[in-house]
Formats: sequence, C-alpha cells, structure tokens
Amino acid sequence: MSHQSEIWIADFGKVKTTKEALELAKKQEITYAPGSQSFYVSSDYWILQYLIEKKPYFQALQSYVLQPLVIQHTFVNNNNESFIRTHAVLPKEAAVYAYKNNNYLVSDMPFGSTGYTAGGVHTFITDMAKISQTVDKGEFLIPAT
Repeated sequence: MSHQSEIWIADFGKVKTTKEALELAKKQEITYAPGSQSFYVSSDYWILQYLIEKKPYFQALQSYVLQPLVIQHTFVNNNNESFIRTHAVLPKEAAVYAYKNNNYLVSDMPFGSTGYTAGGVHTFITDMAKISQTVDKGEFLIPAT
C-alpha cells in the first residue's frame, strides 16, 4: 500500500463495483518489479478494497480499526454516484484548496464507493496521532505485519 506494486493506474471512475475495479486492475500494465520503485498510482487501493470488503469499506474500517482503537473522529465522505455529487456531512470538515493561476480555488478529489481505500477518509489529527502511536508501540499490528 505504498505505491510500489507495479500495477499501472486504470480509469476506475467508470467502474460500479469493487469486482469490476479488480478486473480492470488485472488488465493494467506491469511497469516495474514490485518494491523496486515508488510511483504515485493507486490501483493497489482498489484491489485492497475488493479484498477486504466482506462488508462495505467504511463498515470494515470501523469494525477492524476504528472501534478496536476507540477512534471517534474519522469518517468517509460516502459520495453518491449521481449527477449532482453529494456526501454525508462531516463534523468540522475543512475545505480543500488548490492554488492555480494566482488564485485559490476550492479543490475536491471525490472518491466513489469503489475507491474509498484510495482516499476520501477524513480524520482529526488526534485520531491520526493515536493510530500512529498504537502502531509504533506494536499494540495493534505486530511489526511483521
């Protein structure tokens, strides 16, 4: 999950299910030996979501990570797939800005239901710190994991 799988990025915006995303990822070019390079593509995350989704991604995240660690301020934006894009209200959500042509613009990278593992998770810094400390202490994942 560190952009080192070798699997080139696909146009995942066209898929409607995680199974379709997996099948599309399987058709992508292998561009280098796994682990030998790091290149920002995210096919890995669509494959991961297919593998873990015995239940919807955010429910799996809550069950396996957030609840055991008592993480209470982390959310997924749950974008819908309709013509007018909406998502759940996230407590204290900050706007994301981009700087282009000497102007700040509201920027958004929407992640649909088949690609939440590639992004779309919103969290508070305190939750990030708690997860990091727990992992560093070996209290959640063992070092071999």
